Amino acid sequence: MAIIKGTDTASKINHYKALLNNPFWIYLMGISTIFFIFANSTATYLISIILLTLNLGVIAYAYLGEELQLHNKAYRHLKKLDNDFIILPSMKITDGYEHGCTSYVVISPRGVFNIKILDFTGVLTGNTEERIWDFIDYRFPYHPQKKRIKNPLLMIDKSHKILEGLLNKNHIDYLFIRSILVVKSNHSIIHSNTNTPIIKLKDLNDYLMGYQNRHQENSLLDIIASSIIEGQYGGCCKKLYCTDN
Repeated sequence: MAIIKGTDTASKINHYKALLNNPFWIYLMGISTIFFIFANSTATYLISIILLTLNLGVIAYAYLGEELQLHNKAYRHLKKLDNDFIILPSMKITDGYEHGCTSYVVISPRGVFNIKILDFTGVLTGNTEERIWDFIDYRFPYHPQKKRIKNPLLMIDKSHKILEGLLNKNHIDYLFIRSILVVKSNHSIIHSNTNTPIIKLKDLNDYLMGYQNRHQENSLLDIIASSIIEGQYGGCCKKLYCTDN
């Protein structure tokens, strides 16, 4: 099992904040409350209890189950790597000049991998040099929405340069660093002319293991991790729309 330095608490906190700000659960609980207020017999109270139970089940599945598992899916996936991998999850980082964000940094004898997780359902289209990309949101398949989002390649290029800067400050300037865009959903697509690898989450571990094992780096893994952690100043937002990216 891979070694985790730090925790993925930031993802869970962001998830629960999103839950509190979402009116859907308030709507469901409001319906249940109205039924209880107007219940005036054993039968109507029984119906109210059944409705409340169903609504709580829907909320638990939609938020505490499926969505929270989705946030942690990449984390659990990466933990399955061998113990010569070090995982640094959810990091805002700075080299003293620039500030950026990375979903995961994976440190191993095979290199340092800067991973940006994209959690969306739909189609992203854009070129490397474009600041804004087109996004067709298919979360509601019968009502797709056209949107515009910040080019995720600009974000990952920025965090890549910051990682290089942090390592250079500690005189570690000979490492292989690879940035990767990882798409969580198997049903989402990115159309771009980029040379940055874009892979599905289910293929991530196999992709990382496909790189050559540079055995001479084993003794440096902890030093590399410490050098990067020095530049951490918070947890990273993992949503497609993030104000801090």
